[in-house]
Amino acid sequence: MLQVTIVGLVRAVKETQTRLDYEIDDMTGPPIEVKQFVDNDESLPAEERVPSMRENTYVRICGHVRSFGGKRSVVAYNMSPITDMNELTCHMLEIIHSHAFNASSGQNTNQTSYGGDNNMSMNQGSYNSGDGGNILGLTPLQNQIHQVIKNNPSDTGASVVSVCQTLRGIPEKAIKDAIDFLSSEGHIYSTIDEDHYKATDG
Repeated sequence: MLQVTIVGLVRAVKETQTRLDYEIDDMTGPPIEVKQFVDNDESLPAEERVPSMRENTYVRICGHVRSFGGKRSVVAYNMSPITDMNELTCHMLEIIHSHAFNASSGQNTNQTSYGGDNNMSMNQGSYNSGDGGNILGLTPLQNQIHQVIKNNPSDTGASVVSVCQTLRGIPEKAIKDAIDFLSSEGHIYSTIDEDHYKATDG
């Protein structure tokens, strides 16, 4: 299953109780259809519902490419607004770095055409392994923690305690900060509670 990261402008939003449908424009072609499945039942308090992203704002989306009836779309598992435009610049640099890395190694699998009449190229570089299985754009500690979580065979995922025990000598706060970052960026996700995680590419 192809995992991608998209940064683009929200052009349209359609809300239902079970799904948020977006048209995202990343300026490389026609808008991309992005679907985010939610549980926004009317009985839920407002603060517990998943808020929709506003139109004409930039967002970062982590998700999977799906194809249905010959039409491709992205199913998002993490979506967050961009509040610092440096993040947009950083994303562009990640795409350039990923393309240059693959061109020099002769492997062009990280840069994937969206297909159809859409000429958009989506950056998958942040989810693909470089040397030693590292993820591009992460610090050595973040990569190390990601590998520990990814290698955990448990159905419930790796606990924060087990990660700390595996990486003895590294301050617990530094590990927790890295886990929070990996979770917010969509590299890992919580399972049974906020202390157990699995890798999204595991």
